[in-house]
Amino acid sequence: MELKKYFRHISKKSLLGAFLFAMALWMYASLSSEYTTLIKLPVEIKLPENRSFEQQPTAFVFVEAKGTGWNLFNLIFFNNSKKIYVDLSQTVINDSIYSIGRSNLLKGVQSFERVELSDVLSDYITIKTGSVTTYSVPVVPDLTIIPADGFSLVGKPQLEPDVIEIRGNDKIVSQIKSWSTKPALYEDINHIFSDNLELSDSLKGIVRLNRKNVKFNAVIQQTAEVTFDEIRISIRGGTIPKNHVLFPEFITITFRGGISEIVELTPDRVSVTLQYSDIANDKTGILIPKIEFPGNLEVINISPQQIYNYKITRTPVISKSGL
Repeated sequence: MELKKYFRHISKKSLLGAFLFAMALWMYASLSSEYTTLIKLPVEIKLPENRSFEQQPTAFVFVEAKGTGWNLFNLIFFNNSKKIYVDLSQTVINDSIYSIGRSNLLKGVQSFERVELSDVLSDYITIKTGSVTTYSVPVVPDLTIIPADGFSLVGKPQLEPDVIEIRGNDKIVSQIKSWSTKPALYEDINHIFSDNLELSDSLKGIVRLNRKNVKFNAVIQQTAEVTFDEIRISIRGGTIPKNHVLFPEFITITFRGGISEIVELTPDRVSVTLQYSDIANDKTGILIPKIEFPGNLEVINISPQQIYNYKITRTPVISKSGL
C-alpha cells in the first residue's frame, strides 16, 4: 500500500524524463563501444581518354570497417564523400575486358577518417570498355506546350543548337541516331517565350555530351480563323480525261492558326490538286484532293471532303439497216 501511494505522487512527465535519460545513457555507452560492420561504398573509375565504358561498371562495393559506434554512425549517415576511386587514366588498356584487383580497390578507398578499413568483400571487379568515338546527332525535344485559351502555337519550337556531340564507346554511340531532352511541360502560355531544356542523362557514365542543355524558342499568338470559298481544283500531270467529269470543281476550306499567318494567307496561295493518274485509274468514283499551303496553319474544315469522279460511257447506236 505504501508503494502505491509513493508512485501516485510521481508525475508522468517525471517518468518520461527518467526514461529518456536512461535511453540517452544507454545509447552513449553503446555508441562509445567498438564495432565491425559492412559499409556500401560507391565506385568511381576514371578511364584513359581513348577508352569508354561499353556497359555500366559495378556501382557499389561492400567493405568491412571497424570503429566506435559514433564514428561508424557518422560515416554511414553523414559522410557523403566516401567512395572507392580507381584512377586508370595512365593505364594502357588494349583488351575490351579489364579486371581491377583487390589491392587497387583498397588503395582507392577515400574519406575513411577515424575508421579502420578491415577488408574489401570483392576479389576484383570487371569492366568492359572499347575505343572512343564522337558523333553529331540531332536533338529531339520532349516538350509539351499548352497555349492559353484563344492562343495557338505557331510552328514547331526552334532549338539552339539543334545538333549536339555525343562521345563514348563506338559500339554504342554509332547506334544512336538522335538524343532527347528531359520532359518539360509549359501551360497557359500567351506570348513568345524561350527557355532551356536539359538533355537526357539516360546513359550517364556511358555516353558523354558536349553540353548539358539546349535553348528553345516558341511563338505563341492569338488564334484566328479564315474561310476561303470556291477554290478551284487543278489537275497535275495532265487534264481531265474527256470521258470523266469531276463534281464539284470547287471546294471551301477553313484555316485556323496564329493571327500573323492567317493575315498573310490568301486564296491564291492555297493549292487544291488531283493527280491525272488517280483520275484515269480510279475505280471507286471517289477522290480525295491534296491541299497545300504555306506556314503552319491547321485545316479545320473542308467542304466537301471528297470529289466524285463520274466516268461517262457511250451506248453504241444500232441503225435500222443492221436489223
